[in-house]
Amino acid sequence: MDQPEKADGADSPVLDDDGNPIEDDEDDGIKFDEEEFDAKFDDENPPTEIPPEVVDDIDNDFNIEIDD
Repeated sequence: MDQPEKADGADSPVLDDDGNPIEDDEDDGIKFDEEEFDAKFDDENPPTEIPPEVVDDIDNDFNIEIDD
């Protein structure tokens, strides 16, 4: 199986799976707004609240009396 070429310099282009060169578009018009993403993520995924451990303090032992 042919491995895609690695971009070591300007002379060796990076190729996709079909062997076509991948063009590097610095400005493709898509901007990532990290603050908006973080705010939306925090709204959709609130922190998980773990309740304190329930301690069962009831004595459920059966008292056995030994007859002599």
